[in-house]
Amino acid sequence: MNDHPGYADVASNISKVEVISGNGLGMQRRCFGPKGENWTETCDVFEEGKSFGFKIHTEAPDYPYPIADLQGRWSVSPHGNGSEFAIDITAKPKGNFISRMLFSVVAKRQFRMVLIDLADAWAFKMENMTNPRTGLPAGRRTQGV
Repeated sequence: MNDHPGYADVASNISKVEVISGNGLGMQRRCFGPKGENWTETCDVFEEGKSFGFKIHTEAPDYPYPIADLQGRWSVSPHGNGSEFAIDITAKPKGNFISRMLFSVVAKRQFRMVLIDLADAWAFKMENMTNPRTGLPAGRRTQGV
């Protein structure tokens, strides 16, 4: 899930991701939307192999969504013979009280579906990654390997 350029493969609203600077906490990346719009994100939570989070800089002049504050958190934890991951997005819409309420009512279902699609795409990508040592899909193990 920390394959930053690969994020564009799983997020339908992102066409490209590039790491601008750093690694881990404080790392910055630039995301590009399908129409070329772009914004930066800064890693503000990082626990190697367990979790990371980003503060999205929604103040970018061509940021395409009516969101004033946006943060994302990704985490992975052991679960049975595999792993379980979670994505948590916190958003505060722009505008006055009425526009924020309308956004919340209308967007809540859409954001839920976007997150479900994103989680499904990440799961598919991770389940189908090949382990370079074994040549098997990641997560699959054989005795003696």
